[in-house]
Amino acid sequence: MSPFRTLVAHASAPLPGIALVADAQRVGPDLLRFDWAIEGPLDELRLPEPSEPRAADDLWRHTCLEAFVRPAGARAYVELNLSPSRAFAVYRFRAYRERDDAAGRPSAPTRIEARREGARLVLSARLDVAAVLGDPEAASGPLEVGLSAVVETADGRIAYFALRHPEGKPDFHHDDAFALRLEA
Repeated sequence: MSPFRTLVAHASAPLPGIALVADAQRVGPDLLRFDWAIEGPLDELRLPEPSEPRAADDLWRHTCLEAFVRPAGARAYVELNLSPSRAFAVYRFRAYRERDDAAGRPSAPTRIEARREGARLVLSARLDVAAVLGDPEAASGPLEVGLSAVVETADGRIAYFALRHPEGKPDFHHDDAFALRLEA
């Protein structure tokens, strides 16, 4: 497993007792591996049980682990959403919050794993970044990655975690959120 980095709760909705860590790494020329772990009193969170992986929209409305990937310096990027149930969504954007549906849905993650280890939930995914970005040349260079999470409590409160938050409201699409650089 990759070395984890701490995700910071947005000041607007802290969750005392809950810690999130995540990381991304290249595991091949076109393959990225993402890992997240939620630690703490998991019974206080709304976490669906793992099932077979399937495509689904609106995962961000509940507990959802997210990665944003773009070629270094690019405006276009890809968003990956993963539920603890192993449901997933992958979206392409031409620029900040400008979805690119004309290109069709990007390919699904190649593997999604979810497991609970006592007070820890671990979720991992592998993604063919060249296929998802739709540009093998851009995918072979340095990448900028944003790692984040939406966490829903059992009573319906929502908290937002990220490597880095921009000023103001939570916004995982913001340039400041692309805080991790992966070299080729």
